[in-house]
Amino acid sequence: MSQIYIAVLLLSLSAIATAAFYLLRFAIPKEDEMKNCQLARTLLVCAYFIIVAANIAILTLGQINSDLPYSLVFTLLISSFEAFLFNTALIALIHRNLVKGRIRYFQIIVIGILSAILLTAMFTLPPDLFMVIFYICLSGYVVQLTYYVYRFLKEFNHYCNRLDNFFSDDESQRISWIRNSFFMALSVGILSLIALFIPSYLYIAYVVAFTVFYVYFAAKIITYFSKYHQISPAESFIAISVPQENIDMHRGMELIAPALEKWIESKGYIQQGITLKTLASKLCTNQTYLSAYINSSTGYTFRNWISMLRVEEARRLLLEQDNIPVSYIGEKVGIPNKSSFFRQFVNITGKPPGSYRDEFFSSKAGW
Repeated sequence: MSQIYIAVLLLSLSAIATAAFYLLRFAIPKEDEMKNCQLARTLLVCAYFIIVAANIAILTLGQINSDLPYSLVFTLLISSFEAFLFNTALIALIHRNLVKGRIRYFQIIVIGILSAILLTAMFTLPPDLFMVIFYICLSGYVVQLTYYVYRFLKEFNHYCNRLDNFFSDDESQRISWIRNSFFMALSVGILSLIALFIPSYLYIAYVVAFTVFYVYFAAKIITYFSKYHQISPAESFIAISVPQENIDMHRGMELIAPALEKWIESKGYIQQGITLKTLASKLCTNQTYLSAYINSSTGYTFRNWISMLRVEEARRLLLEQDNIPVSYIGEKVGIPNKSSFFRQFVNITGKPPGSYRDEFFSSKAGW
Protein backbone atom coordinates (compact mmCIF):
# COMPACT_ATOMS: atom_id res chain seq x y z
CA MET A 1 0.00 0.00 0.00
CA SER A 2 2.94 2.36 0.66
CA GLN A 3 3.91 2.32 -3.05
CA ILE A 4 0.36 3.25 -4.01
CA TYR A 5 0.39 5.95 -1.36
CA ILE A 6 3.65 7.40 -2.68
CA ALA A 7 2.37 7.38 -6.26
CA VAL A 8 -0.88 9.12 -5.30
CA LEU A 9 0.97 11.69 -3.20
CA LEU A 10 3.42 12.48 -5.98
CA LEU A 11 0.56 12.99 -8.43
CA SER A 12 -1.15 15.19 -5.86
CA LEU A 13 1.95 17.32 -5.33
CA SER A 14 2.39 17.69 -9.10
CA ALA A 15 -1.19 18.95 -9.43
CA ILE A 16 -0.80 21.39 -6.51
CA ALA A 17 2.54 22.68 -7.82
CA THR A 18 1.02 23.19 -11.27
CA ALA A 19 -1.88 25.14 -9.75
CA ALA A 20 0.62 27.28 -7.82
CA PHE A 21 2.56 28.07 -11.01
CA TYR A 22 -0.64 29.10 -12.77
CA LEU A 23 -1.45 31.39 -9.85
CA LEU A 24 2.05 32.84 -9.89
CA ARG A 25 2.01 33.47 -13.64
CA PHE A 26 -1.46 35.04 -13.72
CA ALA A 27 -1.09 38.72 -14.60
CA ILE A 28 -2.65 41.04 -12.01
CA PRO A 29 -2.71 44.73 -13.02
CA LYS A 30 -0.40 46.90 -10.91
CA GLU A 31 -3.14 49.19 -9.66
CA ASP A 32 -3.98 50.37 -6.15
CA GLU A 33 -7.33 48.61 -6.11
CA MET A 34 -5.61 45.33 -7.01
CA LYS A 35 -2.99 45.44 -4.23
CA ASN A 36 -4.88 43.06 -1.99
CA CYS A 37 -5.37 40.67 -4.89
CA GLN A 38 -1.60 40.71 -5.31
CA LEU A 39 -1.16 40.09 -1.57
CA ALA A 40 -3.69 37.23 -1.62
CA ARG A 41 -1.95 35.67 -4.64
CA THR A 42 1.45 35.86 -2.91
CA LEU A 43 0.15 34.27 0.29
CA LEU A 44 -1.66 31.49 -1.56
CA VAL A 45 1.34 30.67 -3.76
CA CYS A 46 3.42 30.42 -0.58
CA ALA A 47 0.79 28.16 0.99
CA TYR A 48 0.74 25.88 -2.06
CA PHE A 49 4.53 25.54 -2.25
CA ILE A 50 4.79 24.94 1.50
CA ILE A 51 2.35 22.04 1.13
CA VAL A 52 4.45 20.63 -1.71
CA ALA A 53 7.76 21.11 0.12
CA ALA A 54 6.42 19.68 3.38
CA ASN A 55 5.13 16.50 1.76
CA ILE A 56 8.33 16.04 -0.24
CA ALA A 57 10.25 16.33 3.05
CA ILE A 58 8.04 13.66 4.60
CA LEU A 59 8.70 11.31 1.69
CA THR A 60 12.43 12.05 1.66
CA LEU A 61 12.85 11.50 5.40
CA GLY A 62 10.77 8.37 5.28
CA GLN A 63 8.43 9.54 8.01
CA ILE A 64 5.22 8.06 6.64
CA ASN A 65 3.41 7.09 9.86
CA SER A 66 6.69 5.78 11.31
CA ASP A 67 7.48 8.40 13.92
CA LEU A 68 4.30 9.69 15.52
CA PRO A 69 5.80 12.53 17.66
CA TYR A 70 7.67 13.85 14.64
CA SER A 71 4.57 13.60 12.44
CA LEU A 72 2.40 15.30 15.07
CA VAL A 73 4.75 18.24 15.46
CA PHE A 74 5.44 18.64 11.76
CA THR A 75 1.75 18.45 10.82
CA LEU A 76 0.63 20.84 13.58
CA LEU A 77 3.22 23.48 12.67
CA ILE A 78 2.46 23.30 8.95
CA SER A 79 -1.31 23.36 9.60
CA SER A 80 -1.00 26.42 11.85
CA PHE A 81 1.03 28.37 9.31
CA GLU A 82 -1.24 27.26 6.43
CA ALA A 83 -4.28 28.46 8.43
CA PHE A 84 -2.62 31.86 8.81
CA LEU A 85 -1.83 32.11 5.09
CA PHE A 86 -5.28 31.05 3.90
CA ASN A 87 -7.17 33.20 6.42
CA THR A 88 -5.12 36.30 5.59
CA ALA A 89 -5.45 35.69 1.84
CA LEU A 90 -9.22 35.17 1.95
CA ILE A 91 -9.80 38.25 4.08
CA ALA A 92 -7.61 40.22 1.67
CA LEU A 93 -10.00 39.20 -1.11
CA ILE A 94 -12.99 40.75 0.61
CA HIS A 95 -11.55 43.74 2.47
CA ARG A 96 -8.65 45.54 0.84
CA ASN A 97 -8.19 48.04 3.69
CA LEU A 98 -8.28 45.59 6.58
CA VAL A 99 -5.18 43.44 6.41
CA LYS A 100 -2.55 45.48 8.24
CA GLY A 101 1.13 44.60 8.26
CA ARG A 102 1.37 44.76 12.07
CA ILE A 103 -1.45 42.24 12.50
CA ARG A 104 0.21 39.83 10.09
CA TYR A 105 3.60 40.16 11.76
CA PHE A 106 2.10 39.66 15.23
CA GLN A 107 0.43 36.44 14.12
CA ILE A 108 3.65 35.19 12.55
CA ILE A 109 5.58 35.95 15.75
CA VAL A 110 3.05 34.06 17.90
CA ILE A 111 3.11 31.05 15.56
CA GLY A 112 6.92 31.19 15.55
CA ILE A 113 7.16 31.25 19.35
CA LEU A 114 4.78 28.30 19.75
CA SER A 115 6.68 26.43 17.04
CA ALA A 116 9.99 27.00 18.83
CA ILE A 117 8.48 25.78 22.12
CA LEU A 118 7.06 22.66 20.51
CA LEU A 119 10.25 21.78 18.64
CA THR A 120 12.36 22.32 21.76
CA ALA A 121 10.02 20.11 23.77
CA MET A 122 10.18 17.36 21.14
CA PHE A 123 13.99 17.18 21.21
CA THR A 124 14.63 17.81 24.93
CA LEU A 125 11.71 16.52 27.01
CA PRO A 126 10.66 12.95 27.81
CA PRO A 127 7.69 11.63 25.79
CA ASP A 128 5.06 12.11 28.51
CA LEU A 129 6.03 15.71 29.17
CA PHE A 130 6.35 16.38 25.44
CA MET A 131 2.76 15.22 24.90
CA VAL A 132 1.59 17.69 27.56
CA ILE A 133 3.30 20.52 25.67
CA PHE A 134 1.87 19.19 22.41
CA TYR A 135 -1.69 19.23 23.72
CA ILE A 136 -1.20 22.77 25.00
CA CYS A 137 -0.03 23.84 21.54
CA LEU A 138 -2.88 21.88 19.98
CA SER A 139 -5.29 23.87 22.16
CA GLY A 140 -3.61 27.02 20.85
CA TYR A 141 -4.25 25.77 17.30
CA VAL A 142 -7.94 25.29 18.13
CA VAL A 143 -8.05 28.85 19.52
CA GLN A 144 -6.34 30.08 16.35
CA LEU A 145 -8.92 28.39 14.12
CA THR A 146 -11.81 29.64 16.28
CA TYR A 147 -10.51 33.20 16.04
CA TYR A 148 -10.12 32.86 12.26
CA VAL A 149 -13.69 31.58 11.86
CA TYR A 150 -15.06 34.49 13.92
CA ARG A 151 -12.95 37.08 12.11
CA PHE A 152 -13.63 35.74 8.63
CA LEU A 153 -17.42 35.45 9.08
CA LYS A 154 -17.55 38.96 10.53
CA GLU A 155 -15.69 40.44 7.56
CA PHE A 156 -17.51 38.28 5.00
CA ASN A 157 -20.94 39.36 6.28
CA HIS A 158 -19.76 42.97 6.33
CA TYR A 159 -18.56 42.63 2.74
CA CYS A 160 -21.85 41.07 1.61
CA ASN A 161 -23.69 43.97 3.21
CA ARG A 162 -21.55 46.43 1.25
CA LEU A 163 -22.28 44.57 -1.96
CA ASP A 164 -26.01 44.51 -1.18
CA ASN A 165 -25.94 48.25 -0.61
CA PHE A 166 -24.27 48.88 -3.96
CA PHE A 167 -25.46 46.30 -6.51
CA SER A 168 -29.00 45.39 -7.50
CA ASP A 169 -27.92 41.90 -8.57
CA ASP A 170 -27.09 39.19 -6.07
CA GLU A 171 -23.33 39.69 -6.05
CA SER A 172 -23.06 38.35 -2.49
CA GLN A 173 -24.44 35.02 -3.73
CA ARG A 174 -21.80 34.95 -6.45
CA ILE A 175 -18.97 35.22 -3.93
CA SER A 176 -20.37 32.49 -1.67
CA TRP A 177 -17.55 30.28 -3.02
CA ILE A 178 -15.14 32.36 -0.89
CA ARG A 179 -17.00 31.39 2.28
CA ASN A 180 -17.26 27.79 1.10
CA SER A 181 -13.53 27.72 0.31
CA PHE A 182 -12.73 29.06 3.77
CA PHE A 183 -14.57 26.19 5.43
CA MET A 184 -13.08 23.65 3.03
CA ALA A 185 -9.59 24.94 3.89
CA LEU A 186 -10.53 24.77 7.57
CA SER A 187 -11.62 21.16 7.13
CA VAL A 188 -8.33 20.31 5.42
CA GLY A 189 -6.43 21.81 8.35
CA ILE A 190 -8.39 19.77 10.89
CA LEU A 191 -8.28 16.56 8.88
CA SER A 192 -4.52 16.85 8.42
CA LEU A 193 -4.08 15.95 12.09
CA ILE A 194 -6.83 13.34 12.17
CA ALA A 195 -5.35 11.71 9.06
CA LEU A 196 -2.27 10.67 11.06
CA PHE A 197 -4.38 8.12 12.92
CA ILE A 198 -6.37 6.60 10.05
CA PRO A 199 -5.56 3.58 7.82
CA SER A 200 -3.48 4.10 4.68
CA TYR A 201 -6.38 3.65 2.27
CA LEU A 202 -8.37 6.38 4.03
CA TYR A 203 -5.31 8.61 3.98
CA ILE A 204 -5.15 8.18 0.21
CA ALA A 205 -8.78 9.33 0.01
CA TYR A 206 -7.83 12.36 2.13
CA VAL A 207 -4.93 13.17 -0.23
CA VAL A 208 -7.24 13.00 -3.24
CA ALA A 209 -9.80 15.23 -1.49
CA PHE A 210 -7.38 18.00 -0.53
CA THR A 211 -5.81 17.88 -4.03
CA VAL A 212 -9.22 18.48 -5.60
CA PHE A 213 -9.77 21.37 -3.22
CA TYR A 214 -6.44 23.07 -3.97
CA VAL A 215 -6.92 22.79 -7.75
CA TYR A 216 -10.55 23.99 -7.51
CA PHE A 217 -9.56 26.89 -5.27
CA ALA A 218 -6.77 28.05 -7.61
CA ALA A 219 -9.19 28.03 -10.56
CA LYS A 220 -11.79 30.05 -8.61
CA ILE A 221 -9.19 32.57 -7.43
CA ILE A 222 -7.94 33.18 -10.99
CA THR A 223 -11.54 33.70 -12.18
CA TYR A 224 -12.13 36.10 -9.27
CA PHE A 225 -9.01 38.13 -10.13
CA SER A 226 -10.11 38.43 -13.76
CA LYS A 227 -13.54 39.78 -12.72
CA TYR A 228 -12.47 41.86 -9.73
CA HIS A 229 -13.01 45.16 -11.55
CA GLN A 230 -16.73 44.37 -11.73
CA ILE A 231 -17.16 44.42 -7.95
CA SER A 232 -14.32 46.76 -6.93
CA PRO A 233 -16.53 49.93 -7.08
CA ALA A 234 -18.36 48.65 -4.01
CA GLU A 235 -15.05 48.69 -2.11
CA SER A 236 -14.91 52.49 -2.20
CA PHE A 237 -18.45 52.87 -0.89
CA ILE A 238 -19.34 52.49 2.77
CA ALA A 239 -23.00 52.55 3.81
CA ILE A 240 -23.57 54.84 6.81
CA SER A 241 -26.37 55.63 9.18
CA VAL A 242 -27.45 59.25 9.29
CA PRO A 243 -27.44 60.92 12.74
CA GLN A 244 -30.65 62.73 13.61
CA GLU A 245 -28.80 66.01 14.12
CA ASN A 246 -27.21 65.97 10.65
CA ILE A 247 -29.63 68.51 9.18
CA ASP A 248 -27.75 69.08 5.91
CA MET A 249 -27.75 65.39 5.07
CA HIS A 250 -31.44 65.03 5.93
CA ARG A 251 -32.24 67.93 3.61
CA GLY A 252 -30.19 66.31 0.90
CA MET A 253 -32.07 63.06 1.41
CA GLU A 254 -35.44 64.83 1.23
CA LEU A 255 -34.58 66.19 -2.21
CA ILE A 256 -34.09 62.63 -3.43
CA ALA A 257 -37.67 61.52 -2.65
CA PRO A 258 -39.55 63.14 -5.59
CA ALA A 259 -36.90 62.19 -8.16
CA LEU A 260 -36.82 58.62 -6.85
CA GLU A 261 -40.62 58.41 -6.93
CA LYS A 262 -40.64 59.41 -10.60
CA TRP A 263 -37.96 56.82 -11.32
CA ILE A 264 -40.08 54.11 -9.66
CA GLU A 265 -43.20 55.22 -11.59
CA SER A 266 -41.26 54.93 -14.85
CA LYS A 267 -40.22 51.41 -13.77
CA GLY A 268 -36.54 52.17 -14.05
CA TYR A 269 -35.88 49.27 -11.71
CA ILE A 270 -36.57 46.70 -14.47
CA GLN A 271 -33.31 47.67 -16.16
CA GLN A 272 -30.58 45.11 -15.64
CA GLY A 273 -27.28 45.84 -13.90
CA ILE A 274 -28.45 48.80 -11.82
CA THR A 275 -25.95 49.94 -9.19
CA LEU A 276 -26.13 52.56 -6.50
CA LYS A 277 -23.62 54.60 -8.49
CA THR A 278 -25.61 54.56 -11.74
CA LEU A 279 -28.88 55.37 -9.97
CA ALA A 280 -27.30 58.21 -7.98
CA SER A 281 -25.93 59.65 -11.22
CA LYS A 282 -29.36 59.41 -12.87
CA LEU A 283 -31.02 61.19 -9.94
CA CYS A 284 -28.24 63.83 -9.79
CA THR A 285 -27.34 63.05 -6.20
CA ASN A 286 -24.51 61.26 -4.41
CA GLN A 287 -24.28 57.65 -3.34
CA THR A 288 -24.16 58.37 0.39
CA TYR A 289 -27.40 60.38 0.42
CA LEU A 290 -29.17 57.87 -1.80
CA SER A 291 -28.08 54.84 0.22
CA ALA A 292 -28.97 56.51 3.51
CA TYR A 293 -32.40 57.48 2.17
CA ILE A 294 -33.19 53.98 0.90
CA ASN A 295 -31.96 52.32 4.10
CA SER A 296 -33.84 54.68 6.41
CA SER A 297 -37.10 55.00 4.43
CA THR A 298 -37.51 51.35 3.43
CA GLY A 299 -35.50 49.44 6.02
CA TYR A 300 -33.86 47.42 3.22
CA THR A 301 -30.47 47.32 1.57
CA PHE A 302 -30.25 48.67 -1.98
CA ARG A 303 -30.35 45.16 -3.49
CA ASN A 304 -33.29 44.00 -1.37
CA TRP A 305 -35.20 47.18 -2.16
CA ILE A 306 -34.70 46.72 -5.92
CA SER A 307 -35.64 43.06 -5.51
CA MET A 308 -38.89 44.05 -3.75
CA LEU A 309 -39.80 46.39 -6.60
CA ARG A 310 -39.01 43.78 -9.24
CA VAL A 311 -40.92 41.00 -7.51
CA GLU A 312 -43.93 43.30 -7.05
CA GLU A 313 -43.86 43.99 -10.80
CA ALA A 314 -43.50 40.26 -11.46
CA ARG A 315 -46.58 39.56 -9.34
CA ARG A 316 -48.55 42.02 -11.41
CA LEU A 317 -47.39 40.52 -14.69
CA LEU A 318 -48.11 36.98 -13.51
CA LEU A 319 -51.73 37.88 -12.82
CA GLU A 320 -52.42 40.37 -15.62
CA GLN A 321 -50.57 38.59 -18.42
CA ASP A 322 -51.25 34.95 -17.73
CA ASN A 323 -50.24 34.02 -21.30
CA ILE A 324 -46.58 34.87 -20.57
CA PRO A 325 -44.58 31.82 -19.42
CA VAL A 326 -43.21 32.10 -15.90
CA SER A 327 -39.65 31.67 -17.19
CA TYR A 328 -39.93 34.96 -19.13
CA ILE A 329 -41.35 37.03 -16.28
CA GLY A 330 -38.01 37.36 -14.52
CA GLU A 331 -36.34 38.71 -17.64
CA LYS A 332 -39.12 41.28 -18.12
CA VAL A 333 -38.60 42.67 -14.59
CA GLY A 334 -34.80 42.83 -14.76
CA ILE A 335 -33.82 39.40 -13.38
CA PRO A 336 -32.67 37.37 -16.39
CA ASN A 337 -31.21 34.53 -14.34
CA LYS A 338 -34.03 32.02 -13.83
CA SER A 339 -32.76 30.53 -10.57
CA SER A 340 -32.11 33.98 -9.13
CA PHE A 341 -35.63 35.10 -10.07
CA PHE A 342 -37.23 32.05 -8.44
CA ARG A 343 -35.10 32.48 -5.32
CA GLN A 344 -35.97 36.18 -4.93
CA PHE A 345 -39.66 35.56 -5.62
CA VAL A 346 -39.84 32.78 -3.01
CA ASN A 347 -37.92 34.85 -0.43
CA ILE A 348 -40.41 37.71 -0.73
CA THR A 349 -43.72 35.94 -1.36
CA GLY A 350 -43.05 32.56 0.21
CA LYS A 351 -44.18 30.81 -3.00
CA PRO A 352 -42.67 29.96 -6.40
CA PRO A 353 -44.02 32.23 -9.19
CA GLY A 354 -45.87 29.35 -10.88
CA SER A 355 -47.65 28.37 -7.66
CA TYR A 356 -48.46 32.02 -6.97
CA ARG A 357 -50.17 32.36 -10.36
CA ASP A 358 -51.98 28.99 -10.11
CA GLU A 359 -53.32 29.68 -6.63
CA PHE A 360 -54.63 33.08 -7.66
CA PHE A 361 -56.60 31.78 -10.64
CA SER A 362 -57.78 28.71 -8.69
CA SER A 363 -59.21 30.94 -5.94
CA LYS A 364 -60.72 33.26 -8.55
CA ALA A 365 -62.47 30.34 -10.19
CA GLY A 366 -63.76 29.20 -6.82
CA TRP A 367 -61.95 25.85 -6.85
